[in-house]
Amino acid sequence: MHQNDDEYVLIGKQQKAKVRYISRPVVWLLAAAIGVLSLCPDWLRPVTRVPHEFEHFVIYLAAGIAFGYAYPYRIFYQTSTLVIFAAGLELAQLLVPGRHARLSDFFLNTFGGFMGIALALMIRRVSKSRSCFDGKPHLHNLPKKAERDYHASPR
Repeated sequence: MHQNDDEYVLIGKQQKAKVRYISRPVVWLLAAAIGVLSLCPDWLRPVTRVPHEFEHFVIYLAAGIAFGYAYPYRIFYQTSTLVIFAAGLELAQLLVPGRHARLSDFFLNTFGGFMGIALALMIRRVSKSRSCFDGKPHLHNLPKKAERDYHASPR
């Protein structure tokens, strides 16, 4: 058990920092994987039984979630980087023999990425508003009167 309530806030900040620390390499590894799979010849790409559109959506959704956790509070950076990345990969496919760029893929990729960023944002907001340690609320989320009442209550 923790001795005081300030430790709960400190632990929450430490956990957020760990998630960011882990998410940053993950997002760039996902970006590298997307780049390699988008620009390699068709015969080198893995074949799955799921539809082509679903593959695109899911990989960009995962990248969007990782991006949302890796760079929180930087929505413009996240979305603009995602759009430039998706557009750049689709245009780069024009230079690879046997590959072709599709506008529909670009829209699907950006939609998946945007959904991932939005999902990460929603999860962060929900987890920020809930208590997550020992059933005690985060004091920085409570109104001042509730915080005073909380400190005054016997434990």
